[in-house]
Amino acid sequence: MREALSRQRQQHENGAEQEARSVLLIDDHPLIRRGLRDTMVERLGIPQIEEAETLREATAALSSGRRWDLVTLDLTLQNEDGMVLLDRFGRSNRARFLVLSQKPATQYAVECFAKGAHGYVGKTDPYEEMLKALRLVAEGQHYMPEGMALLLQSRLAEPARSADVLLHECLSPRELELLKLIGDSKSLKECADVMDISIKTVGGYHTSLLQKMGMQTDVALAKYVGEHKLLPQ
Repeated sequence: MREALSRQRQQHENGAEQEARSVLLIDDHPLIRRGLRDTMVERLGIPQIEEAETLREATAALSSGRRWDLVTLDLTLQNEDGMVLLDRFGRSNRARFLVLSQKPATQYAVECFAKGAHGYVGKTDPYEEMLKALRLVAEGQHYMPEGMALLLQSRLAEPARSADVLLHECLSPRELELLKLIGDSKSLKECADVMDISIKTVGGYHTSLLQKMGMQTDVALAKYVGEHKLLPQ
């Protein structure tokens, strides 16, 4: 009887194997990748697992034309921002993303879901929650942290709000951070250092920031920051 129950549990835990045929782990920490690999092999029965530790390696894998049934994504890859991968591939029907990050879900999960992620789980969350998230996304479902459903619904509805919404309230957390740094007279290079990302990635955020704000120069951005008192007094 005990052996039968054990077999049933193992079959249930390996149920994702038939659905998730290939997995890509994107993380710049070897120990994290090793832990995820062991979990997927032992608990989910997923045999085909590839790894990428840099933005370049991840971009090459996601551009290969291969279908990825599960992609785990860390938002910080050395000095690069993993969010750009969601910008480019998040809504592709050839990849299902589960963001696995140390960044707080309350600040970043909504943006990730808006860009096409299937799930978001914190690296400090309980092991069983991470396992649940891996299984659900591997099976083509969505996973979100407890209490995020209402926040996600309200935030995704923001573009339909009235014109009373301030411009900076529609920015992503990274774009808002960049706006404040520019308002504090930081150059783009200095912004890259503070944000711990590359100057190329900052350039992408800068272009998006100007477009969303409807402005042409950093002088205009800095003026907006001052007028709306976005910096600590």
